[in-house]
Amino acid sequence: MSKETFSELVKYLSGDAKRKITKSLIESYTNRKELAVEIGCSYSTIKKWAGGTKPGERYLGEIVKLAFDRTDDARLTVAKDFLNFQLTCNKLGIGLGGGSRLSRFFDRINPTAVKILHYLYKNGHARIDELSDLVDGRSHSDVIRIMRKVINREAKEIFGDGLVEFRESAVDQESGEIITFAWWLTQTGLEVLKPDKVKDSVEVFRDGGELTIVYGSGAESYSRPESEASVKNGILTVKVSEGQS
Repeated sequence: MSKETFSELVKYLSGDAKRKITKSLIESYTNRKELAVEIGCSYSTIKKWAGGTKPGERYLGEIVKLAFDRTDDARLTVAKDFLNFQLTCNKLGIGLGGGSRLSRFFDRINPTAVKILHYLYKNGHARIDELSDLVDGRSHSDVIRIMRKVINREAKEIFGDGLVEFRESAVDQESGEIITFAWWLTQTGLEVLKPDKVKDSVEVFRDGGELTIVYGSGAESYSRPESEASVKNGILTVKVSEGQS
């Protein structure tokens, strides 16, 4: 296979897989200066990679190509990484028929966007630094661009609305914790990726001394809910119960 083929391959590998393959290749050489010549980098760069630094994109195609020729570990690492990626796709419903909207959506986004969606699918929310680390240290602006220009743009064309959104403050339904300045799945995102889940949402907005709590429920019977607020020992409690429609 050509270097271009391997360059395409590495786009789908995780940062950990790239490091493992690089380490395996370096260990297969007794003369690291020779390896540096073959890759087209400096000897000091090889030493950095041996210490755990992830190679830059410009070198990864050649690294994986050489590793495939010299080590079985590289092939095994790629196979495991692609298996994990396939399982991720299956969890997100990418295995659906070719004519489905979800299938068409995932055909049109890149692997980095899939990783971000899978993380939000599992965790419900994430701050921008978490997502940056997730996708191999990309800049915050690059991650935001992927969410807005790749995920949401394609989602709006196919589903009519974006799948992710930034919220200054919202409540994690699992822990009850108020999460500030994080990215979440939108209501459409929940409907697309978690269609069987009841979709209740709580958002909290603070403006000076005023606190606004917005509650939304996916249950049809919540057309006329009843609510009650109380303060005790400095703790504000808001109860929302199913009302009569």
